[in-house]
Amino acid sequence: MPITQGKKRLYSSSLNPLSCLGNWWDILNLFWNTSGLMLNVTKILLIGFNMSKEELKNG
Repeated sequence: MPITQGKKRLYSSSLNPLSCLGNWWDILNLFWNTSGLMLNVTKILLIGFNMSKEELKNG
């Protein structure tokens, strides 16, 4: 996380063509973070589902 924060500060502080790239970087980061979060949530749900299935089978 700290690395991306540093990059964001670098891009926002510079008023040059790179600032536009910085905006795209932010959007990409946001998308990456949210998709990663979704993947984690899905993984947790799947693990929980599998565990409950095993419990039902054993119970």
